[in-house]
Amino acid sequence: MEFDDATKITKGLSLHSVGKRDESRAFLVVLSGPETGATHELEAVTVIGRSADASLTMDQEGVSRIHCKLLKLPQGVELRDAGSTNGTFVNGVRVDAQFLKDGDKIQIAPQVFFKFTLHDELEQTFREQMYDAALRDPLTRLYNKRYFGERLLTEWSYSVRHETPLSLVMMDLDHFKLVNDNFGHPAGDYVLRGFAELAADTIRTEDVVCRYGGEEFAVICREFPMPAAEIMADRIRRTVDKHKFIWDGTRIPVTVSLGVAGVPHDSITEQTALVEAADKALYAAKAGGRNRVSVHGKK
Repeated sequence: MEFDDATKITKGLSLHSVGKRDESRAFLVVLSGPETGATHELEAVTVIGRSADASLTMDQEGVSRIHCKLLKLPQGVELRDAGSTNGTFVNGVRVDAQFLKDGDKIQIAPQVFFKFTLHDELEQTFREQMYDAALRDPLTRLYNKRYFGERLLTEWSYSVRHETPLSLVMMDLDHFKLVNDNFGHPAGDYVLRGFAELAADTIRTEDVVCRYGGEEFAVICREFPMPAAEIMADRIRRTVDKHKFIWDGTRIPVTVSLGVAGVPHDSITEQTALVEAADKALYAAKAGGRNRVSVHGKK
């Protein structure tokens, strides 16, 4: 994130900083994975684990179904291990139960870390805006490439662990350079924002769409086999093809090419290979005439 962005956030917050500050509240800050930097306010009882019923679900390797609990008591916040397989650690020491201090580091799996912190509403707003600015593309408000890489790793691990399908759709706006050349860069920005909205409205709630770079975008589809992802990709293609992008009274012709890849597949054994396969399918769609969907391994 640029320094100017942080300055704008700070200035914006300062307008609301006059008056009485709220009493400090207790939070967990995520220190690893795709949600790095995200904060979660603690409830009276906060349950952490792989279970979908947990207050804070962390479906990562080494995390038990119900791993630990945090209780807000009159004496402070107490962390209690819930009989987890791999244990709960505070500042590197395994604990069964311990009251937490501001700044304590909590580990519940090899790659799952939190920081316990106390801060007020003003500080929380600042943290949330900084987190959002770091992971979102400022133009389209979609997640950025950094988030894409972290989230794909998480979804890949989930797919391997639970033996469920995972699909990836890579998308590229056709002849986008001509939009900038013929209509100007403001028109190009308008098209990018419009496409991002259409794509976000077309995918499932559980899917994640990101701006991969320039005019290229990606959709990560958890528990979604390739045939279903192909149908979704073509729905995006048709939606964009029919949409009227009007700039300064003139319609801008906009189409998109899409490549689909997924697992299980014999030739894809790691997440980088999944990206490469989807990219190859995208290039095939563009080479085949654009405004079409190509699927990895499908003739």
